[in-house]
Amino acid sequence: MPKKEKQPIAKKKNKDKLEKEKKKPLKPRKKKIVSKKNNKIDHENTLKDKMLHEMRYQKQMEKKKIIMWFGVACFMLLIIFAWIFNLKNSLFKKNTSPNQVRWHTISQEFNKKIENIKEGLDVLEDQEIDQAMQENNIQNNQTNLNNDVNILNQKIEELEKIIKEQKTESKIDTKQP
Repeated sequence: MPKKEKQPIAKKKNKDKLEKEKKKPLKPRKKKIVSKKNNKIDHENTLKDKMLHEMRYQKQMEKKKIIMWFGVACFMLLIIFAWIFNLKNSLFKKNTSPNQVRWHTISQEFNKKIENIKEGLDVLEDQEIDQAMQENNIQNNQTNLNNDVNILNQKIEELEKIIKEQKTESKIDTKQP
């Protein structure tokens, strides 16, 4: 039976603790600052942590840049070697392939066509020069004709004046007797 007595006492203690906790208002927990010196140390530690984090980030970025440039350089070297290999093969290749013979005939035909076009252009230029000369001759002839017409008109006017003078003289002569 003594066991039975102990159980109610334990229940009372638990009840007392629960009642005390209910009476206390709930507050958010805050860090306790022991002294101003500790606060400064904590602040300095956070700054150091930030600086360390930033330095680590910068180192990572530098590593990434180095890796990127290494990749670019390797790719460039690959392209240059491929180009040199292709250039070497194209320069020292024998010209006995059927494509080369075909290329030769095509280039000859092309050169003939170019020569024909040049000859046609020369003929057109000559025709243009001839036409320009003919136009100049026609213009010169027109100006000469205009000059001749002007001269003839002047002579006609002179003759008309002379005729008028003669008529006026003849009228004067007929009136005098």
